[in-house]
Amino acid sequence: RSLEMLRKRIQASVSKASASSQWTEFGTTLLDYWTAVDGVIEGLRTFDGAAEAYDDASLFLRAFGHGVVAWLWLDQALAGERQSNTALRDGLAYACRFFFESELPQARAWLSVSGKNPPRGLENGAVIWTIRRRLRCCSVRTRFARRWHRSSNRATDRRSDRYPRG
Repeated sequence: RSLEMLRKRIQASVSKASASSQWTEFGTTLLDYWTAVDGVIEGLRTFDGAAEAYDDASLFLRAFGHGVVAWLWLDQALAGERQSNTALRDGLAYACRFFFESELPQARAWLSVSGKNPPRGLENGAVIWTIRRRLRCCSVRTRFARRWHRSSNRATDRRSDRYPRG
């Protein structure tokens, strides 16, 4: 139900944008983006296992949030057209253009990844090997940090005293 309310508000902003020649392209871009979001949502509803649907949840949430922010910037830019302050109007227009040209394509890439759920390609042995290697690297770093911390007062603690040759 809340997603339907959001769609209606986005559609209202897109119809306002289509009335303005400056914002028509941004309105259609936003509508195309939300059509892609709807497609991903429908695709995620078809997964049988709940774990598969949540595999790329952080990417989907990030992309969804960017879609909402794009809608808000378009709405602000449309409201800014009625402003008499030209600096405010130009600033809102610039921010909206910037977001649509630089941030929304990145969000579209996140969206394309989150809907596919590709096979991970790692067998259990490879995953365990990767985890062990990471832990080993972390433990080496931790031992080095502890050793360095103990020997931080180098005037009194010399390496030759701690590690006698012999």
